[in-house]
Amino acid sequence: MSIYSFDKKECLNRAEQLLYNADVASLRYACLELRQCIEAIAYEKFKTYQKYILEKELNTWQPKRVFDFLRQVDPLSIEDYKFKVYKQNDDESLGECILERDHVTLNKRHIGKDYNKLGSYLHTPTIKQQLNYSEKHKNLREFLKTTIEELRPLVDCCFDTNFGEVFTIECESCQKSIPLRKEGLAIKEKFSCLDSSCNMQYQVLDISEDNELIYEALHLNVPCSCGETNKININDLESLYVFNCTCGKKHFLKKDWFHNEQ
Repeated sequence: MSIYSFDKKECLNRAEQLLYNADVASLRYACLELRQCIEAIAYEKFKTYQKYILEKELNTWQPKRVFDFLRQVDPLSIEDYKFKVYKQNDDESLGECILERDHVTLNKRHIGKDYNKLGSYLHTPTIKQQLNYSEKHKNLREFLKTTIEELRPLVDCCFDTNFGEVFTIECESCQKSIPLRKEGLAIKEKFSCLDSSCNMQYQVLDISEDNELIYEALHLNVPCSCGETNKININDLESLYVFNCTCGKKHFLKKDWFHNEQ
């Protein structure tokens, strides 16, 4: 019995074979293979930066989460570009090109709209959706064909780089390390803790002349009568948020709604 492979190239090849069958069932299975192909490409790139990620997160991150992380530590890793290496002449000028490679990768649409669209065909449609199900499948084959053509260069690419100079800061909330890129951070840019159970957000306030990062955590300070100030992650806030202070007192945060007529 052969072992099923999640290799990006094999996933793409199976999707292409299913496309030739043209029946609805085969096209839906092709959607599954293409989603797995996108995941395989993302996870392969992810391995280059794996040492910066908590082990528990490795089993849960989907392509979008992977690329959000890559954007935080090395934006160049999620862009297409041509990589060239030149020989240096004795006078330190550039000589002949001795290596040339194309770096191609997934784009925002692949891991967002396309990934979700492929997933929409993997579930039993609702009763209402079944009424026009044939209409939904009318353009599916062409969409799959286009997606395969776009993913083929990424699958065939065997070249990747890691130019990210990464440093870490300690999260104020969970005390885990947050990896960040050394170059290119902008004032007002936001970044977050990579621990999914924390996900505390931060914002860059300034960058000093010696490249020191000045930032603040985006949290709500809630004082308690005991004198303790509770820092609440803004990502946790809902219309009604309940939490306990370290002293044991329960607090209720309620979102206020305002109406302003002009």
